[in-house]
Amino acid sequence: AQAAQIRVALADMTKQRDWTAKATEINVEEFFDFTRYHPGLLYPAFLLQHQMQLKICGEKFWAHHAKQRIYLSDGQYVEVAKLLRVHVEAKTFNLLRTMNKKGEEQQ
Repeated sequence: AQAAQIRVALADMTKQRDWTAKATEINVEEFFDFTRYHPGLLYPAFLLQHQMQLKICGEKFWAHHAKQRIYLSDGQYVEVAKLLRVHVEAKTFNLLRTMNKKGEEQQ
């Protein structure tokens, strides 16, 4: 029954769209609205995610990093690419700072 509802909802969404590559994308709000009414659609993805978390570093590791991500983003949605960029830039900054300190110590 839910699969039929999802098919109907997807058909309704596709009727309203221009099928060029860019037009077939949905934004975050559209995705949230769709998943709010069709949560079963995400069950396989969450199941896979949970199984991967168990096998890769364990649940505690992922729970800790999820809390850190929420803290760093002040609870707002932030693209993973932006979080990674900030992380890489912070590592680069710290590396440069360490190199400068070592250079000062050698002088």
